[in-house]
Amino acid sequence: MTGAQADAIDGAAPPPASPVAGPSMTAVWLKELDELERGCAAERVVIGIVGTTGAGKSSLLNALLGREDLLPTSGMHASTACAVEVSYIAASSS
Repeated sequence: MTGAQADAIDGAAPPPASPVAGPSMTAVWLKELDELERGCAAERVVIGIVGTTGAGKSSLLNALLGREDLLPTSGMHASTACAVEVSYIAASSS
């Protein structure tokens, strides 16, 4: 039997634990959150999509991005006959 088990049987109080809530921990959590956010800053990612005219590149991007009308599509003629850049910037939480 360990000392902690003996103390529990004898009715002795366990040693005090470090606080996990309250104003003092809020400051610690906010500092850790700021450090995590700085470490998670996303770098710019560039992905090229290439293919023949009418291959469905714009339709593919619309489907992947969950937007039916983000890039123009047409079954009759080339809709995006030039280079197109699509960007996304997440709204800041501050």
